[in-house]
Amino acid sequence: MDAATYSVLVARYQRLAYSIAWQLLQNREEAEDVTQEAFVKVYNRLKAMPDLNFLPYLKTTVANSCKDKLRRQQTAAKYLAMNVNPNETEFPSPEDIVIELTQHQLLQKAIDSLPDMYRQVLILHYACEHSYEQIAELLNQPLSIVKNRIFRGKKLLRDAYLKIEGGTTGEVP
Repeated sequence: MDAATYSVLVARYQRLAYSIAWQLLQNREEAEDVTQEAFVKVYNRLKAMPDLNFLPYLKTTVANSCKDKLRRQQTAAKYLAMNVNPNETEFPSPEDIVIELTQHQLLQKAIDSLPDMYRQVLILHYACEHSYEQIAELLNQPLSIVKNRIFRGKKLLRDAYLKIEGGTTGEVP
C-alpha cells in the first residue's frame, strides 16, 4: 500500500480510532498517543499483509494498545502504592507490616489462580476502575458476558482466597 492511499485511510478513520482510545483511556493525550501508535502498527502490518481487512484490524489494534497502556499504568500504580506515604507521621508496627504483606501475597496468589477470563475482567473492573460497558468494548465481548464473568470471578476469587488462607469456601458439603 502506498503512502497516499494510507493517508486517505488515516484521514477517514482517525476520529473513530481516537474515539475508541478516548473511551477506554479517558485521557486526551494518551488517546492521541495510542491512536498514532495504532496507525503506525497497522501501516507496518499492511506492508507485510496487503490483503488485511483494514477497519477491523485497526479497531483491534487500538483496543489492544489501550489494554497495554492500562496494564503499564496498573503496574506503575502498584509500585507507587507500595511506597510509603511521606506525609504519614506514624510508622506501622512490624506486625502490621507482616499482616498486610501476607494478606497481599494471599490475595495475589488467589488472583493468579483464577482462569484468565475471570482474572482479566476483575482486574479491569477493580484495579483499572473500568465500567462494565468499557470492559465489554475493550474485550470485544457482549455486556452480559462481562457481567457474568465479574459475578462468577468474584465468587471464585473469594473461594480461592479462603482456601489459600486455610478457611472454608462458600461451597456446601
